[in-house]
Amino acid sequence: MITTDQMKTRVPVFIILAVLACLFMFQPAIAGEGDGSGGGQGVPLGLASSSPADGQTDVALTGEIKLTFNKNVINLTLRENNKKCFSLSTASGLKVPIEVIMADDQLYPEEKRNISIKSSQPLQPGTAYILKISPALQAKNGTSLGHEVTVNFVTVGAVSKPVENPPAVDTGKVELQPEQPAANPSDNNSVVSPETDDKAVGEALPEAPAAIEQQQPEVTSTDAEPLTAPGDAGKIWPWAALLLAAVAVGLVYYRRRNAK
Repeated sequence: MITTDQMKTRVPVFIILAVLACLFMFQPAIAGEGDGSGGGQGVPLGLASSSPADGQTDVALTGEIKLTFNKNVINLTLRENNKKCFSLSTASGLKVPIEVIMADDQLYPEEKRNISIKSSQPLQPGTAYILKISPALQAKNGTSLGHEVTVNFVTVGAVSKPVENPPAVDTGKVELQPEQPAANPSDNNSVVSPETDDKAVGEALPEAPAAIEQQQPEVTSTDAEPLTAPGDAGKIWPWAALLLAAVAVGLVYYRRRNAK
């Protein structure tokens, strides 16, 4: 049987348990009518933070940008749509190819608000870049960003300039001009013609011996046949030898026939 003293000690315990039960029952309402997106159904979707931050300078050239939103933006039902909502370009409008990286919110629920942007190529030093987030970006609860969000930053280093031709340096050297031929003192302001130059060269050189005319031997035409050239003899000897051999064979055949 429970005594009065025991009842007095148990009443506070029951009150505490009842309060805890109420807290667990009304936790979604206290959290802002949560729907699993992690930010409350009545809270609009927005960018909570970024690295690099908007307006930051001296950003590394790795081209990695980390974004944190206030709701779940990587759910499987949103991935294809949200991957198309990011673009990176220079301040002059040159587009930079990027990769949008999202984790699996079922395996890594702590990453449900995070999206990473990775440039496919190193960024240029000392260059201003703009990351644009489309208004079509959606959260798991169905809300959209509703307006374009931009993140502006400048990379570290100085802008590389093209190499220009170095200016000419005065070394103090004087270029020598080729010497001009001395003019004939007896004929000032006269122009030397090519014929005069040839005559002067001929007088300067020693006289060459007169050319010896080679007389060709005259061939007296006669009625006799011309002698056979030495080269033709080499062509006649084989035929003569063949003829002599035929005559010898004919003589041998003739003698044998008469001997019978």
